[in-house]
Amino acid sequence: MKKTYKLIALDIDGTVLGRHYRVAPETKRVLAQAMARGVRVTLATGRGFPGALPVAREIGANAPLVTHDGAYVADPATGKVLFERRIELPVVRTAVELLQPLGLFIHLLYPDCVVTNQRFRNIRWSLLLPHNWPGLLSILQENRVYRPVYAADLSRYLQQHPVPVPKIYVSGRAEAIQEGRRRLEAALGEALRCTPAGAEALEVVCRGISKATGLRILAAYLGIGMDEILACGDSHNDLEMLSEVGMGVAMGNAPKDVKRIARFVTLSNLENGVAHAVRRFVLN
Repeated sequence: MKKTYKLIALDIDGTVLGRHYRVAPETKRVLAQAMARGVRVTLATGRGFPGALPVAREIGANAPLVTHDGAYVADPATGKVLFERRIELPVVRTAVELLQPLGLFIHLLYPDCVVTNQRFRNIRWSLLLPHNWPGLLSILQENRVYRPVYAADLSRYLQQHPVPVPKIYVSGRAEAIQEGRRRLEAALGEALRCTPAGAEALEVVCRGISKATGLRILAAYLGIGMDEILACGDSHNDLEMLSEVGMGVAMGNAPKDVKRIARFVTLSNLENGVAHAVRRFVLN
């Protein structure tokens, strides 16, 4: 008997976003068809909750969002928070002290703002090319809803604003990222989960937290099983999610080790891979 999936969970960057960092019309059509059949659609993303909202609205997501790599689950329609797990303040302070000397860009992703030592956040020079203007507009929109706060010295900022944070995102040179990960795992490995996001970025949440954690919370809230979820992702922070759901789909642009654990490998994000997977397993 064909399996029925009641929830579609989608990563954002490298998955549901295609050319110019936008959602393809075909992807929107296919997701709308799935929702018309009663299927719920959510985002399961490393982005902070405000940063996920523009994409959620664009695809018409009809379920609470799993954000901050599973550390923050909330309903965009009501603002109701279903789950939240923050990194304890002493751990955040130590992490910042370990990372700042390496010249890395550190982003403290709070539920309402991002505090960063990078003055121009989310800049990608390729977006300044004329054919990439839609992508630039998308980034500007994200920055409007996810208020950036610049702090050159994050240690001093945390002294003045002692608030724990759900997630830390780190970017910079590949060598510095590797050293930063080594330092964090050596000093704080029992408290933190560090996941590479390509060679030049690192995603940091509490140990034991992942997108799968957030999806378990959401599934219980919706009254469905994890085996009734189809999830699509393209990166290492998707590994647990793809392993635990009923149908874990790796994007065609995903690394080999992500593809290896998935039950199905779809087309790339530039080839409407999400639409292809949803047609095959939900609409077909």
